[in-house]
Amino acid sequence: MTLEEYRATALGKLKSCRSQGEVLGMLAERDLRLTSSQIADQVRKTFWEKLNNDLDTLNQETATLPGQAATTLSAVISAAQTVIEQYLLLLASEL
Repeated sequence: MTLEEYRATALGKLKSCRSQGEVLGMLAERDLRLTSSQIADQVRKTFWEKLNNDLDTLNQETATLPGQAATTLSAVISAAQTVIEQYLLLLASEL
């Protein structure tokens, strides 16, 4: 699986999350796998930046969803972006 495919899979899993806990667990698992793979920090940084951009795009699409679905997805996106920002800050301190 390429990193792009891995990111697409992560985005798909985020779309199915219904709580902050699910988001945190899923992203922690992704981070652990990326870290364990021993890829360069810059590559990990790019992964998280691109996933964050994907979430920005997805957030714009929530306007087309009905009420509760839009609210739930927006909350998931917000939680994910908060976690991603933490990962990016940590990576920036290591680069």
